[in-house]
Amino acid sequence: LEADIAKEVTFLVTVSGSPSSFSVDLEGGHAVGPIQMYYPLATVTQPGYVTVNSHWVRYLTANLTALTGGSSPSVSVTVAPGRNE
Repeated sequence: LEADIAKEVTFLVTVSGSPSSFSVDLEGGHAVGPIQMYYPLATVTQPGYVTVNSHWVRYLTANLTALTGGSSPSVSVTVAPGRNE
């Protein structure tokens, strides 16, 4: 996802299908010439809002690294610059 440059970003992580556990790595980065460089922002293991304030970033990504249990489980990540109020 390409966004305006932001330092503080809020992610909303939601789950369905009642997974017993999951893990999502949230990352942000920049393009340096033809190379995109990503930085770890947070690892999330519970649903809800996560606000990170660390690096100035233009690109955002969420990588599902683990998902177990449940009935047809899924994990969704929504992102918006700024803080959850």
